[in-house]
Amino acid sequence: MADFYNFPRGPGTQRPVLARGMLIRLRRENNHLNGCHCCVLGDPRTTDRGEGFVPVAVAPTQPTVPLMQFYVGPGDYTMCDGPPEALASLWMNLALVYKSSTIKNRYAEAAGAYEEALKFVPGMPAVLDNYIKLCMVWAAEGGDGQKLMDIARALMQDLFQPISSRPEFRGLDASAGYDVVPGYDQRMVHFGVVASVDGAPARTRFSRLWVFDPDRDDLVEIDAAAMGAEAQEAVRRGPGTLVATDSAGARVNLPAQT
Repeated sequence: MADFYNFPRGPGTQRPVLARGMLIRLRRENNHLNGCHCCVLGDPRTTDRGEGFVPVAVAPTQPTVPLMQFYVGPGDYTMCDGPPEALASLWMNLALVYKSSTIKNRYAEAAGAYEEALKFVPGMPAVLDNYIKLCMVWAAEGGDGQKLMDIARALMQDLFQPISSRPEFRGLDASAGYDVVPGYDQRMVHFGVVASVDGAPARTRFSRLWVFDPDRDDLVEIDAAAMGAEAQEAVRRGPGTLVATDSAGARVNLPAQT
């Protein structure tokens, strides 16, 4: 990330006002965090340490690092900038760190971080995919199911818009959900086009099926004919049924997607 503003320090000079979403680089000599980048979590506020301190979190380059949150004071940072995709990735990683943390409001903080990532790159597939998965987990663990499903529904529409908008699929039934699909050992966010023939039995299988593959960072079509009974469960419940698991691993019925 490039430094783009070193605030003046002379008498009568005005320091920049930080806001949520910005990126800073710490300036703390003889400190192990010197030079590290941090995501700004909120506006400057008055704390017991003095006025102007800002809440930040270390910007994780990997989603597996521990969560580190603290305050920085005036003079302890340099403002930074970078490509929107890189800034979005930092906030997405921070969301994943929040999700796996032990803080009380971890899911809400993760959702907020995903929202910040989408401000930098609206419709970024990797962010949409992870945000949808957060909604599934949060709903299964007692979150506001209807609200979370509304969010997931909108995110799925954005994620799979390049597929659902194809002219050849106009007028056909389709289903988006989160479930087991062939070739993957974990539940995936998927989009399937339901077989276009008359009769209820035909509606129990996809004719075309896609997932967002995070390893390829792309929408990938898979062999729908290889789907077994478990992978077809969501479709048998009706096109659009969202599937999640609770903390014990049991299936949870969630509101249907239309």
